Amino acid sequence: MKKIISLFAFAILLTSFSSAQDTAPSHRFNTATFTSLIPLSCNGGQGVSGAFAGVVKAPYIGGNHDFIIVAGGCNFPDTAAADGGKKVFYSDIYCIKADKVAWYDGVTGKVNVPDDFPPEQAVWDHDGSLPLPLAYGASVTTPQGLVCLGGTSDGQKSENFAALITLGTSFEKIITDLPPLPTALDNFAAAYGDGFIYVAGGQHNGIPNRKAYRLKWPLPSSWFDAQTGAAWEQLPDMPGPVRVQPAAAVQKGALASNFYLLGVFDPRYGKAVANYGNKKITVEIKSLNSKAMDLFTRIAPDYREKEMEIRAVIAKKLERGKVDFSLWIEKEADSAAIPINAALLENYHQQIVKLSNEYDLPLPSEWFP
Repeated sequence: MKKIISLFAFAILLTSFSSAQDTAPSHRFNTATFTSLIPLSCNGGQGVSGAFAGVVKAPYIGGNHDFIIVAGGCNFPDTAAADGGKKVFYSDIYCIKADKVAWYDGVTGKVNVPDDFPPEQAVWDHDGSLPLPLAYGASVTTPQGLVCLGGTSDGQKSENFAALITLGTSFEKIITDLPPLPTALDNFAAAYGDGFIYVAGGQHNGIPNRKAYRLKWPLPSSWFDAQTGAAWEQLPDMPGPVRVQPAAAVQKGALASNFYLLGVFDPRYGKAVANYGNKKITVEIKSLNSKAMDLFTRIAPDYREKEMEIRAVIAKKLERGKVDFSLWIEKEADSAAIPINAALLENYHQQIVKLSNEYDLPLPSEWFP
């Protein structure tokens, strides 16, 4: 039975676990250490963002060893994003030996290599590529290899990509197709634990996604022989706000294990508030996916003359979509009242009295007590 748990973060109660799978750690608390690796220099002499990444085991001298894999990703190789540069997506795969690793001193810039460390393993190996350029997918490390899921090739269209990356005896990258995601996704999260890979959140072709799925892992041999016997299972839709670019984790509990989805932002909505003098200025923008730019504005009268400038700024930042922009002003309660033109008011008074006498009309008593 599946059950939704409402905590600070969304959690799905995982079931179908065997007690034989639970192995208590030998220590009460986890520990972590951090080591700087050799910098990864990709296309354009930069690193990449939104790449698949994880650890795989491969046969090497003395047994199996851990290798770090980085695949795909994107960057701005020519011009920075702030200066209007174009984002480029990649399919390249890199790996480096992770255990007894050469480490990088960020202060001195020196690469420290152990005495028995093979020189060819002290650098990132660039060999192999994904079937297509991808970034902003999700990846999970499993005992069988690195599982890479979803992503986008252009920042607009999501992919249902699913593949397993392993290393061969000569460190060649082996890519094996997995059951494709039921829904093409990017900017989502995935986690592996207790016999399942879970995915949730993100967006589908620019529209936030509430779907959640899981895949039994490892796959049966029938999948690798004839691509049968394995499929994603749909879970209940996520409650609460949409969750784009979340983080995910599987944690064992006292009775079962939970899949946690943490963090959230809604790309369709943004709001900013600023105080200027005695004014509180609020700007709000909402958007939905669309093939063309369709911009609707609601602007306070004080700034109506700036509408064309505001439209130009929005059109420069947002290439397409149904966009609703609002700007309104609230004045503080103790702000000075608008001064009354007393001479003009007296002139009106005299005209009203004159017309009342000429036409024998009663004066408005509530005006002139």
